[in-house]
Amino acid sequence: MFRVTRLAVPVLALIMAADPAVAQDPPLCAASSDTARTAAEVIAAVAEHQCPPGSRLRAAMTVAGQAVVLQRSGICAPESVRTMTIRPTPDTRALDTRALGFTCILATR
Repeated sequence: MFRVTRLAVPVLALIMAADPAVAQDPPLCAASSDTARTAAEVIAAVAEHQCPPGSRLRAAMTVAGQAVVLQRSGICAPESVRTMTIRPTPDTRALDTRALGFTCILATR
């Protein structure tokens, strides 16, 4: 059986802290929303809320082309852009609205 020493616990904590798989997600930008918006509306919301660089932005885009506009605007770090499916909520299901989910890490400006 293994014997745990007093030194083992701090060493394990350091190993886990250095592991990128254990890293925490960056804080969510206050401009994030699952309400479908255009790229211009999302950019204005990021400026209004003064979201810091390195924070995570989550947005629902009205059409896929708006996600491309947002991606090319330079507001996001290029390697951090991800798209996802946003499922309709009970409130929006009756309207048959669908949106493309978009998430990224805000770039330094």
